[in-house]
Parts: sequence; structure tokens; C-alpha cells
Amino acid sequence: MNLLKQAWIPVRSQVGAAEGRLLALEELLCGEEKWEIALPRDDLEMACLQLLVSFAQAMFPPEDGPALRKRVKSSLSPREFADGVAKLGDWFDLDHPEWPFMQSRGIKADEATPIQKLLIGLPEGNNHAFFNEPGEIRFLGAPATAIALFHQAVNCPSFGGGFKGGLRGGAPITTLCRAATCGK
Repeated sequence: MNLLKQAWIPVRSQVGAAEGRLLALEELLCGEEKWEIALPRDDLEMACLQLLVSFAQAMFPPEDGPALRKRVKSSLSPREFADGVAKLGDWFDLDHPEWPFMQSRGIKADEATPIQKLLIGLPEGNNHAFFNEPGEIRFLGAPATAIALFHQAVNCPSFGGGFKGGLRGGAPITTLCRAATCGK
């Protein structure tokens, strides 16, 4: 799954139906419909927002203050989107054979790490209070996995299990959004 090309952002419409769906990044940034992130855990919703803000800041930086204010008021054009992601190729591909997104290939471990290690605060064993049924954690899909990988790398001090350090090092990365005054 490539986060720049495929639908992975779990959302529900802010207007009308509460049914969720997955959006592609281009649909989110170039479309006019209003969406809200829809994940079963607040920490994953915040991590998804952080990831989306990071994408927008890295791929579509405005030239100056007036350009930023214009960008906040309107969606990207499909051409602007294509230009912004063109230089990044496969950087955000979860299954890339050499450099998968937020993962290291070739790590040797004595035991398989349980998938619940991706979800901060989730106990091992059969005590899965965040999930509806025991064992449900075994079916974490690619979209939630991408968000959980980013969340752990950015917001968890012990990410990596000794294989690599977290992205944040010793200090937190903070992403703030303030919709009420952004466009003024």
C-alpha cells in the first residue's frame, strides 16, 4: 500500500451519514467535501492528523504568508498535488522491497513481536479492553498499521526495540492546528 496513491485515510463525512470510508490523500487535499478522521482510538486519530499535517507541510510548502492563507482557504488542484508528490516516489509504500514506510527490512529476532506492540498502551495476552472481541487485534489492516507505525515512531520514546531510535529522539514533536484563525 502506497500512502500517496491508495485510499488509506479513515474518515466519515462531517455532514449527513456517519458511515466511514477510506480516502486517498489526493481526494482529501483536492476535494471540497468536509471530513473527520474516524478511528477507534483517540491516540490513533491524533496520529493520523499529525501524519496528514506532516505530509501537507513537507510536500506542499507555501512560498510565503499570503500563499499560506490562500492555501488554507482552498483545496489543492490536482496539478499541485501531482507536482508535490512526484519527487517522493515510493517513500510512503508500506510494502517497498528495500525501504518500507516506517519499517526496517532484515531485522532478525528470536521471536515474532506481537502486533499489539504497535498500539501504545495495549496489553499483551488476552486482556484487550480496547477491542470488541478477544483476538480482534490480529486483523489490523494496512491503513491503521501505517498510522500506528507513525504514531509509535513520533510519540513513543522506546520505539524500535533496540533496532533504531524514535524519530523524536529525546524531545516531543508537537503538531498544532487552529482552524478558527488560520485563514485570517
